[in-house]
Amino acid sequence: SCALETLDSRWGSPGAYAEVNEQLLKASTALNQALFLVRDKCSEEEFSAFRLSTGKVLGEMLFELLNPLYAKHPELMPPGFDGR
Repeated sequence: SCALETLDSRWGSPGAYAEVNEQLLKASTALNQALFLVRDKCSEEEFSAFRLSTGKVLGEMLFELLNPLYAKHPELMPPGFDGR
């Protein structure tokens, strides 16, 4: 079951989904910025470990939150988004 099913039972409002989408995209951007910071400031070993962990978080966000959201509300999908 998808996390969005919980939102359906609580909200059901399309505007709520737009807010959720905006916050998820901000979180994704923040994680990517953190990744670049670690790349520039830490050792290769630290960067590799951080990149692996960040990738897991971004993957979960994509497959468990964003893709189901866009399947249900394709109008929220950013231009050029391919869901992979």
